[in-house]
Formats: sequence, structure tokens, C-alpha cells
Amino acid sequence: MKNKPEGGDRMRKIPGANRISIAASIGAFMLATSAVIPVSAFAKDADTPAMDPNAELTDQKLNPAVGKILSDAIVSYNAREYRDAEKKIDDARAIPSLTAYDKFQIENLNATVEHARGNDDGALLSYEAMASNPATPQSDHAAVYASCITLNAHQKHYLRAIQYGRLLERMHLLNAEASANFAKAYYAAGLFADAERTAQAAIAAGVTDAKTNEKLQELVHDSQEKMGERAQDTGEQVARGLFGAILGGVATGLTGQVVTPDVGIRTQDQAKAEAPTYAAQAGQQAAAESIATDPSLERVVYADFFATEVSPKEKKRAQAYFNAASDFYGKNNYAAAAGDLRKTLDIDPTNSAANYYYADCLARQNGDPIDVVDYLTRAVVFGAGDENATMAKTALQGLATPSAG
Repeated sequence: MKNKPEGGDRMRKIPGANRISIAASIGAFMLATSAVIPVSAFAKDADTPAMDPNAELTDQKLNPAVGKILSDAIVSYNAREYRDAEKKIDDARAIPSLTAYDKFQIENLNATVEHARGNDDGALLSYEAMASNPATPQSDHAAVYASCITLNAHQKHYLRAIQYGRLLERMHLLNAEASANFAKAYYAAGLFADAERTAQAAIAAGVTDAKTNEKLQELVHDSQEKMGERAQDTGEQVARGLFGAILGGVATGLTGQVVTPDVGIRTQDQAKAEAPTYAAQAGQQAAAESIATDPSLERVVYADFFATEVSPKEKKRAQAYFNAASDFYGKNNYAAAAGDLRKTLDIDPTNSAANYYYADCLARQNGDPIDVVDYLTRAVVFGAGDENATMAKTALQGLATPSAG
């Protein structure tokens, strides 16, 4: 196995290490076209951009039979005959011996057609197919990943949306709109601290236009209110109080909070007390989502890690950090262990043992629940069935189960 972790056996020699229960450790939280057209290019049928039906035929890499069918499908798309376009795209898929590039162009057009007719499920399948296709041009990665953020968030697949956002963040490809949607995904999941951090980073980086910057400023404001770092505006308090009184508890927010006459107005102390509960719920949902997602699909959001080459010299350095982490872990010094595990992962990000134990150390210190789930998911994906992957799966199952307390 590529980048097989050398440190796994050493870490598990720690007494009781193979009986670690991350679910128990995190219990404190429970207190609580050739070019891709991104989703943002159009929002409804009337805004669908026209395409050149002859463009595909000029592409020498494309199977001529596929190109002919896609050209016909584009004609149907331009006429807003989306069902007919879909049928022709299915005909293209049925052509034998399709190359990866043929499949990229088929899914590229299908994503556009499906989104134009309001079928976000179908559009998401196509965008994620492009995300995992090695023939997708490098220049299109940002548009594909950004669309995956938006559509996964629409489907309430917040972990996936966040994973794609983090991938773009690591690749330094976050543009204004992707940054805003990334922050919104955190907010919708109930991870208000992450939403504020992401929005503030986008503002500070200057990647936003004026309109998006205003949206991000509002998101920062709302996140701070949710965390109790800022008092609600007086007008907003009155509006929420009236809103709750009128609806009598029918309305729910993004995170499922019921708005009632007695909770319509939040004090800062109340908001601070409730924030960990929202975070815990987000971690629980993320764990359930991770379990339900095929590990082969998760490889896409960690593509940059799989591409990492680690020299023997760097492997040895990573092993030294891992050994130091093992010693700290055995002494229950989880903060120090996490520091050395972080250094291990900076060098060798696909080390399944380091990912598993880093997640455990975060959980034991009441770290960000989405980080705990993310690193456990990495252990599952990179471990490919090894003992660390098995332990990570067990931990995810524990996190996905609502606390009895």
C-alpha cells in the first residue's frame, strides 16, 4: 500500500491504545463546452447560457461519434428541450469504449442540462464524476470543486461541501463565490466558529467582490451572534420575538432551532451556552454522512494528498515525529501528541495511523468536531482496510449515534 504507515504498531503498543473510544472522548460535545460551466453561472432556466453546438466537433481528442451526439444535445439544450438533451446524452453514454475524456465531456454537458432543469441531484452526480475523472482539465478543477460545494450544501451534505471547500483552500483556488458558499456550508451545519473564520479569511485575502464581501460581512455578524460574541441587534430581537410569537414554534432555522415566544430573543450568554450543542450536532451529522459515503468517492476530496510524494529521508523524519507523539500519548499528554502528529501529517498526509490518532487527540481535547470526523475519514480512506481504518470506522459509528445522555 502506498505510504503505508510505519508507526501504527508502535502507537498501538501503548496500553489500552487499541481500546480507544473516540465516541466517549467527544462526549463532552453532546452537552449539548470544453470549459466547465459552474453552478454559479446560472440559477434558473431563464438564465441558462447558450452553447455553440459546433464547438465539440472541433475537439480532436473527442470520439467523433460522441461529439456528433453532444452537438445535437446542445441544440436541444439551447432550445430548452432538456428531456430531449438528456436522452441524447444517454445515447452518448451508451457508445462502447468511451475514453476518460469522452466521459468528461458527457458529464460536463449533463451537469449543465440537469442544473438548468432544476435537477440538482443529477447535476451533482455529474460534477462529482468530473471531480474524480483524471481527464478533467486542470484549468477546470476550481469550477468543478466550487460547484460541488454549492450542490452538496443544497442537498444538506455539509461534510462533503466542507471537504471540497477545504480542498480548494489547500490548492489556493478559492474565489469570491466559492469562499462565500464554503462559509455558508459551515454556517448551515451549525459550525459558526468555522463559518466566521472562513468568511474573515476570505475578506482578509481580498478575493471577494463588493457584493460577496457584503454577504461575508453579514455571515461574520450572524456567526458572532450565534456564538454569543455579539449581542443581537435590537430590531432583530423584536422581529424574532414577534416571529416566534406568531408562528408558535413552527419555524426552524438552518440548524433546526425552534423559534418560539420564549426563545425568540437570545442573550449572549444563552448563545454561548448553545453553540457547543450546535457543533456537536454538526459532528454527529458529519459522522453519519461519512459512514454513508463510499470511501472511493472520498478519495476525490483528498486527491492532493494522494499525489504527495514522500522521500525515504522525509519518511524517516515523519516517523521520528510519530514516535515522539506515541510517547506523549502514553503519558496522556494529548496536546503535545497532537502537535507531533500534526507535524507527521504535514510530511506524510496519507499516514492512516497518524490521521486516526490525531483525530483521537482532537476529540480528547474537545476539538472541532468536523475536524475529528474529517481526520477519521482520512484514516478510513488512506488506511484502505488496515487496523487504523477499522478503528476509525468504529469511532465514526459511535459519533453518528445520538448520545443517551
